Formats: sequence, structure tokens, C-alpha cells
Amino acid sequence: MRTPMALRKIKEQAEPVRKVVRISWIDSASVDLNDWVSVSDLHKPEPCSCESVGFVLYQDSEMIRITKCISDNMVGDITAGGILDIPMVAVLTITELVNGELEYKK
Repeated sequence: MRTPMALRKIKEQAEPVRKVVRISWIDSASVDLNDWVSVSDLHKPEPCSCESVGFVLYQDSEMIRITKCISDNMVGDITAGGILDIPMVAVLTITELVNGELEYKK
């Protein structure tokens, strides 16, 4: 099977760019009631639990940046779409997805 050009370029780059991860993290939630409410009617607030999967573009002790799409067909260099920045204080777990080569059959 032929490897797409964008994935070949990723494999040639530094380790963090070609790593694919699954991140479990918490996010804030909005009580979007669009109306005035009695505070005593509100339920106990709970954080939103999120799961994201993507290519790691950047990671340090404060932030991790992933992207869901990578391409090389727009400017001759790797381009990314669907970029998500997650503060590390919100991260519960990061799992590296190994053997991430997918076989595409048409």
C-alpha cells in the first residue's frame, strides 16, 4: 500500500509531530438557559468530560496542541486543520496510540 505524501513527511519529522494520542480531559460547561432562573433551582455543577484524538503538534508542561487533519497538498508543506489547544491542568490522561498505521482499502 502506498503511504500518502503528508504521512511520509510526518514520519520524516521530529518525534512529537508524528505521535498520535488520545486525550481524556475536562472542560467547563455553560448553563445556557437564556432566561432568568432562581439560583436554588440550579443543579450541582459538574465538569464536561471530553475525549480527543489527534496528531501532536506541540506539547510542554502547560499546553498540548493536537490536530485532527494533516495535508501537504496546499502549499507544499505540511498543513493542519482542526487544531485544538488543551491546557495541561485540564488533562486527565494522554495515551499514545501505537501501531497507528491504518490500512485503507477501496
